[in-house]
Amino acid sequence: MTEIELKARVKSPAETEAKLRKFCTFQGETVKKDEYWRNPAGKTLRLRIETGKEPLVTWKIKSINNGVETNDEREFHVSSAGLFSELLRETGFLPVLKKEKRTKTFSVSCPSPGLRGGPHQDKTFQASMELSDVTGLGFFLEIEIVLDNPDGETEKEAGAALRELLAQAGVPESEIEERYYSELLALKEANPLKSNVAK
Repeated sequence: MTEIELKARVKSPAETEAKLRKFCTFQGETVKKDEYWRNPAGKTLRLRIETGKEPLVTWKIKSINNGVETNDEREFHVSSAGLFSELLRETGFLPVLKKEKRTKTFSVSCPSPGLRGGPHQDKTFQASMELSDVTGLGFFLEIEIVLDNPDGETEKEAGAALRELLAQAGVPESEIEERYYSELLALKEANPLKSNVAK
């Protein structure tokens, strides 16, 4: 599966949530605790503990273009985070970063912007919109569309749909954050007093 997503800083979470509730379906609230592990070759994976779910292991091949992130994602569940962590250490991985976020998740269907009015105007994307309080970094809105083996044109259409949804949520494109959370957290930990993480 390929994820097309973007995230943006949110200055007024209450206002943003109110707008999301007007055009999205609320799916629930959860806490996600992530550990990032890396081996000597530089390969990184994420172990996620989420409320009410089995631990999830994810690794991604990432790229960012004009604020829109494309991820070729692989993931699987494990029955025990503790045992899997032991396996990681035995195979040369070490924990390098932790992240926690409290998330309210919404879903919405949106038409493909480039297809409106055309012969396939009924084509829609299913998007997930997450309003998250990331510990140490503040509030963000993450918008994601998951596609199955998309071509380049479909990826562009999905990226355009993400920007339209961002506008509907009342968040300006100037607030799009292209850096990964792991980069922002590492930057803050390296220089906690003079961090340029916050805009």
